[in-house]
Amino acid sequence: MTKGLVALVAIAAMTGCASAEKKAEKADAGSMKADAAYCNDLAGLASSIAAYTTLDSTSSVADLKTATTNMEAAYAKVQSATAAMDKAEAKALVAAHDAYTAAVAAIPGSTTLGAAAAQVQGAYTEYQSRVQGLTGVECVATGTAN
Repeated sequence: MTKGLVALVAIAAMTGCASAEKKAEKADAGSMKADAAYCNDLAGLASSIAAYTTLDSTSSVADLKTATTNMEAAYAKVQSATAAMDKAEAKALVAAHDAYTAAVAAIPGSTTLGAAAAQVQGAYTEYQSRVQGLTGVECVATGTAN
């Protein structure tokens, strides 16, 4: 009876370990999938921010706001991907994003970008820097190691 009890406890313990190992493997696979999604979304955000370089001093505020709308969609994807990543970088990205969008929203519609450049340039530079400088996830697959 004692041998049977020991065998039963040993089998139960091994089953528990196997179950924990499988859970860890699933968590790792889920983490890798989340990191890949984050990297793809981050690359999309960087691309939408880079699109601002096509604007010049003769561009209209409507052009700027269209580019900002596109950037907002890309940002929403990154924000969704970072929701599970409680990191300081994600919080810094949110702050830079909010500062930039507030600067854009404050520009009167009739103003040219040449006249509004000083108002947005600092916030844009900070935002771009935050996106390019994110660390914590290795985004090699998308061509950017962060």
